[in-house]
Amino acid sequence: MLWFKNKKNSGEVFEEKLFRKYGKCNQLRHYGLKILFITDTHNCLAYYEKNNNFFKNLKVTDYDICITLGDVSGEDLKIIKNIIPNEKLFGIVGNHDSINALKTNNITNINGKVIECKGVKIATIMGSNKYKDGDYGMMTQKECFQLEQNMDRVDILVSHDKAYIYDRHDNVHDGLSWLWQKT
Repeated sequence: MLWFKNKKNSGEVFEEKLFRKYGKCNQLRHYGLKILFITDTHNCLAYYEKNNNFFKNLKVTDYDICITLGDVSGEDLKIIKNIIPNEKLFGIVGNHDSINALKTNNITNINGKVIECKGVKIATIMGSNKYKDGDYGMMTQKECFQLEQNMDRVDILVSHDKAYIYDRHDNVHDGLSWLWQKT
């Protein structure tokens, strides 16, 4: 029984590798950066009033920047834009979003880009592994790898998808394989 208790699954092992590569967040605390992340709301803001209470109580001083990480509906983006000042609002799209969702809502798309706030460099990768046709926030594993290769070194990496872990055995939820290869 002890053998199973101490054995780590591939996801735990991989998270440790990611932390070694991108885990300088605690060392960066002295910068005082506060990031508000919003992801996978899937219309929950537009159709459930209680979810809006959190946003209504936010003060502009509670965060330095806000990054939407995808799968945020157009209606939810309108609500977010009414609360978050545009100069603090950035985003990437998810696998359920139109590739133009951010542009349509006048939100700065930072996919594959490096932004800097309070001396901390942040890189972002949109969507997920391409598993269906259409104009959605998805890339092939190769496209994702090439995008990352062209980015500068950063302190924090943020993505809509997770790192590659072949535990689910389907290309929708396996994650981004280039992260596995690079750690």
